[in-house]
Amino acid sequence: MKIYSSLEQLELKEKTAVALGDFDGLHIGHRAVMEDAVRTAKEKGYSSLCFTFSNHPFNFILQRTDDDPDAVKLICTETEKVQMVEDMGFDILVNVPFDETVMTMRADAFFEDIIICAKTPHRGFLHLPAAAYSRCALAYSADSAISSTGGISSIVLAPVSPF
Repeated sequence: MKIYSSLEQLELKEKTAVALGDFDGLHIGHRAVMEDAVRTAKEKGYSSLCFTFSNHPFNFILQRTDDDPDAVKLICTETEKVQMVEDMGFDILVNVPFDETVMTMRADAFFEDIIICAKTPHRGFLHLPAAAYSRCALAYSADSAISSTGGISSIVLAPVSPF
C-alpha cells in the first residue's frame, strides 16, 4: 500500500475509488464506507484510496493535546490504523494532518483542490459517510462539484446499525 502523509506529496495518475472520512478508528460505520470503496475499485478496475486525517480534527480545533483529559481519544493508534487500512485491501492511504490549512479551507476548495484536482485525477467514485456528507453539503454541494469538475460520482452511505 502506498502511503501519503502530506498533501504536498499527493499526486496520482490512476483512477481511484476514494473513501473519505475522519477514520479515528474502524468501527462498523467506517468499515461500511471503506469496504464499499474497495469493492467499487475492484469492480471498476480502479485503485482504492482511503483519505483520512492523522490527528483528530476536534483536538486540533480545540487545541487539545493527546495527554489532555478532555481530548478526543482515538480508537486505535496510527500504526494500528495503517495496518487495518492495508488489511482491508486499500491500494493507497492518504493520512494527512488536520491543520490550519485544512481547517480554514472552504468546502468547495477541499473538493476541487484536494479530492478532484490533478492531485487525484481519478474520474472515479467518492464514498462518504452520511454524517460527513451532510457537513460538507451545508457549505457546498459535493454532487455539483463532482459532476461538473471531473466526472466523479459520489456515493453516500446511510448510517449503519449492527442490529
